[in-house]
Amino acid sequence: SFWSCTFFSRSFYGCSFYSCSFFGNSFFSSSFYSFSFYGCSFYSCSFYSCSFCSGSFYSCSFFGCRFYSCSFFSCSFFCCSFYSCSFCSGSFYSCSFFGCRFYSCSFYSRSFYSCSIWSCSFYSGSFYSCSFYSCSF
Repeated sequence: SFWSCTFFSRSFYGCSFYSCSFFGNSFFSSSFYSFSFYGCSFYSCSFYSCSFCSGSFYSCSFFGCRFYSCSFFSCSFFCCSFYSCSFCSGSFYSCSFFGCRFYSCSFYSRSFYSCSIWSCSFYSGSFYSCSFYSCSF
């Protein structure tokens, strides 16, 4: 478990995390490349200007997390759950969402490019000034 850790301009290359818990962590201008998160839980974590490239999230849960100006490139989300999360500005490029659930999540000024969103559920959330380009639902 990671408790109240702060990461500034950190790079995570080829890292895999199995059944880890992250509580109140902050990531600033950090990069994740060829990563995997399996069955991990994120509680009140904040991500600022981070980039996620060629990675996967498998059965992960996000509670009250905030993603500000983060970009996701060629990432996959499999059966993940998001509760009261905020996605403010930034983009998803060639990302896949399979069987994900979004509860009371907000998307502000997000762009989705060539994304696949299949068998996902959205409950009481909102989309403001979002754009979808060449996506499949």
